[in-house]
Amino acid sequence: MQVGETNLKELIEGEKQFIVPLYQRPYSWETPQLRQLWADILDQYEILCSEVVGGKMAVDAPPHFLGSMVLAPSPLMQAHGVTPFVLVDGQQRLTTLLIAMCALRDHAAIADPNAVDRYNKRYLINEFGKGDSYYRLLPSYSDRKPFFACVSRTSDRGGQDRIGSAYNFFHTQLALEAGDGKGLDSEKLEMVLRTRLRFVAITTAPADNVHRIFESLNDRGVRLTQADLLRNYLFMLLPTRGDKLYWEVWRPMQDSLTPTQLEDLVYVDLVLRGNPTARRREIYRAQQDRLRKFEGNEAAVEGELLELARRARHFSRLVDPSTEQHPGIKNALLRLDAWGSTTTYPLIMHLYTLLESGQGTATEMQEALHLVESYLARRLMVNVPTNNLNRIFNSIVAQLPKHLPIVDAVRQELSSERKFWPSDERLRSAFRSEPFYYYGRHEHKLLILRWLEESYDHAEPVNFDTVKLSIEHIMPQTLTSEWKEALSAEGDDPEEVHSQLLHTIGNLTLTAYNGKLTNSPFERKRQILEDSHLELNRAIAQAVRWDRKAILARADELAERAIAVWPSPLGGQSEPSGERDWSRLHAALAGLPAGCWTTYKDLAELIGSHQVPVGQHLANTPDILNAHRVLASTGRVAENFHWSDPADTRPIHDVLQAEGVHFNEKREADPKQRRGASDLAALLAEYMEPDGQGGLPAQGTLGLT
Repeated sequence: MQVGETNLKELIEGEKQFIVPLYQRPYSWETPQLRQLWADILDQYEILCSEVVGGKMAVDAPPHFLGSMVLAPSPLMQAHGVTPFVLVDGQQRLTTLLIAMCALRDHAAIADPNAVDRYNKRYLINEFGKGDSYYRLLPSYSDRKPFFACVSRTSDRGGQDRIGSAYNFFHTQLALEAGDGKGLDSEKLEMVLRTRLRFVAITTAPADNVHRIFESLNDRGVRLTQADLLRNYLFMLLPTRGDKLYWEVWRPMQDSLTPTQLEDLVYVDLVLRGNPTARRREIYRAQQDRLRKFEGNEAAVEGELLELARRARHFSRLVDPSTEQHPGIKNALLRLDAWGSTTTYPLIMHLYTLLESGQGTATEMQEALHLVESYLARRLMVNVPTNNLNRIFNSIVAQLPKHLPIVDAVRQELSSERKFWPSDERLRSAFRSEPFYYYGRHEHKLLILRWLEESYDHAEPVNFDTVKLSIEHIMPQTLTSEWKEALSAEGDDPEEVHSQLLHTIGNLTLTAYNGKLTNSPFERKRQILEDSHLELNRAIAQAVRWDRKAILARADELAERAIAVWPSPLGGQSEPSGERDWSRLHAALAGLPAGCWTTYKDLAELIGSHQVPVGQHLANTPDILNAHRVLASTGRVAENFHWSDPADTRPIHDVLQAEGVHFNEKREADPKQRRGASDLAALLAEYMEPDGQGGLPAQGTLGLT
């Protein structure tokens, strides 16, 4: 191995060619990386424009260090002609520097046409090279046409691909005026590119393990994905079969998936090969450990690659269900794709394997996928936390009973201990009492209501892809005097009905009339909803009044419909308790920032309770983090407030003020610092929703009325 510091001039002088291996990723630098390099170039440009820098002559000032470049002698090297090197690491930097040279050449050529020939011979071409050897850099296959266009100055250079975008970026920067009102000096910029940007060049010997060297180096540009690393390692294990397998196996797989999807595939492949606890950031290391035993056995490595490609064909249907040919499976995949739960991928991929091997039918797979949907939907409707879904679905394939048909096996395993698939009774109870509006992600709640609507089999169904619908509260979030009177008609306490039932599913619907409904009296809302084409609104439009009895009746009707839509688990298994779950309240308080406060009413609304039991729980339960930040609706400390520790004698106002809460002369907290139920729900969504639920962004504050 030879290691030495060098620059672009020294690296490329002579008849050389630098070849990017076919299995390397394409050129991937985008504006942020280009902008950073340009800033580094301008720093060195300013040095050259100055006579003295830091007490030294400008030419003696430190150059800019770009990183490292790893080169390996090409197997095609000959004793004469162009000397080829395989560019093991550093292709992004070298490609970018040569694109910049192309742009600078064309900029300089505006004033000096001879610059084209000079730049080409110095940096871009091998004058006597034949065929592809004419070019100093031979990029990966997909980058060759746009790169050759830049070097050859053809009219299609600077296209919309990344090579073209980089060329256009530098061209734009060169057209800008310098700070002194003059244009940039092309000669000084050329000197920066050829001598002031330095890097360590590592030239390996035939016996060196270039892949190990490659792994140990840090790239300041776009980082390699886990799939990039795996691809490089696989093809290092295929010295004689690599080219053929790249074109016939890897390249079609790479072209059919995005980089992110390819990395997801590699992760799922790892899980299915018996590593359910794998972490996404360690995919490559785990795959490498698994493949190391095949080193020196190209036939075995080829078999591993072919198996990955087989799974890629299945995986492409998961990420794009429209490519699935079976109508029933396609519809089931479309629904799961809309839900966005990538955590289910290992199980679905296993189902495809069973289907392909003849161990199950398409109908059975469709039914199994529907069970998966039911499992996800029912858990949301009763607010089972989603933070263990990744573990559940990563482990389930190995746990499926081998002696049972697909559907029975999936149903039995999802019904097993501590997987918490809610029963029909639990669902009925939740529809009556749980604040569905504050559960999970907004997209999921819309889907639940949409799928309930579609279950009515309306003769003229709504096209949900074109109609913009939102979630509407029938009993409004702010009670008017008319609503209070209506809710108390049967002797109920309107505030209690409001706290307990406001956000339950019985009081929610879908509508495009959100702006018209707002806090209107029920009679006005009923008249508006009479024009709705949604079956969800039919019972509301036919109701005489909207009170506790009506809301619970609608909740019961929707619960039975949900039970019909989403199959139930096997009986006799454990499931979430139907008792009041205070963990949501505790979590909201734990995440409440210092300098903020909330109220008993806000917490009651958040969990579907009433402020009296909330107050009792806070007063009688020790060690609830930030319980002292719960105040009355006026912003005053509750009269009976006391610390859970009797020995704690700190003045509560002093504590809150020290945390940043502001009080007026009446000792009322600043209302701007209050976090309402919607804010607390958004906080929980941000802190508690795992990435594995589907990669969707955490929902912000709910702005629905």
